[in-house]
Amino acid sequence: SFTERVSQFLKSGRSIVKEVGFDAASIIPEQVEKFVDLDGLRAHVRLTLQGHSLIVRIKCSVRQEHERKRRLQGMEVSSIEIDLNLLTDAQINDQAVFAHAVLDDPHNRAWIRSMKGEALISRARAELKTEAARLNTEWQQAEDERIAAAPTVEAQPDVQQQEYLDALVLH
Repeated sequence: SFTERVSQFLKSGRSIVKEVGFDAASIIPEQVEKFVDLDGLRAHVRLTLQGHSLIVRIKCSVRQEHERKRRLQGMEVSSIEIDLNLLTDAQINDQAVFAHAVLDDPHNRAWIRSMKGEALISRARAELKTEAARLNTEWQQAEDERIAAAPTVEAQPDVQQQEYLDALVLH
């Protein structure tokens, strides 16, 4: 699955938020390629369906792979990491448990880059920008009306202030 919160700040100091995302789905790829070389970066699997590719990286150790992730994020293709780091030797050797971890477990997956998710975020940002412009205009109109309705301060001092000023001048 993929979820992301997109927000837009308003002139009033508030912000508006929209959640975007999609649920996990099982697919039957048209093509499966193992150990694919992507400009010097090895992907464990590339799945292709209807002209769209998904790069799969399998994480087997706690070692951080920042450079690999950064390079995958720079590619114009969706990519996901399946983290098998926490599996015990017994789980790895149990074919059913291992197959579930690799093929079905939604809790060990993390998007590196989702092209569909990015499109949803882009659309949400455009919608929020339009909504923010409308809300900012309404807020500005209300502010202008509030300021116009506020009592105006006269340039002349009131009677008590004038008496005080006159007394100061006499001393």
